[in-house]
Amino acid sequence: MKMTGVRLYNRTGDDTDFVEFDLKTDLMFIELSKKALYKKLPHSIPDKTPIFHTTHGPLITIMSLQTFWVILKGVGYEFLNPSQLVNMSFVEEIVMGDYGGCDAILKDRQKISVSGPMQEKYKHLIKRPGKI
Repeated sequence: MKMTGVRLYNRTGDDTDFVEFDLKTDLMFIELSKKALYKKLPHSIPDKTPIFHTTHGPLITIMSLQTFWVILKGVGYEFLNPSQLVNMSFVEEIVMGDYGGCDAILKDRQKISVSGPMQEKYKHLIKRPGKI
């Protein structure tokens, strides 16, 4: 399943700003933008815009995160927390943090916070930190 996104960074103002990506093989996770994280962009994006973290870099589209979940829930995507929809095939492991929280570690070593209800769902996969 393919779709087109617009580059979040390094836009040129021509056709190269648009990138086609595959939802199953290129899309790692989707998160909602936060003004604090993206305020240094040369262009503005509204708060809570879905940002698609792909193998081609971060992209934006015009659909809501909830709409994407409806489309993608049947092909291996999960909300690991209320603002990040994750392609579970990119998750290498789920690890317990020092203070009781959990993170999903993606193949490219990015960390995604796992909310309490999702920790319960995936508790059989959570790795505990080793004792020294």
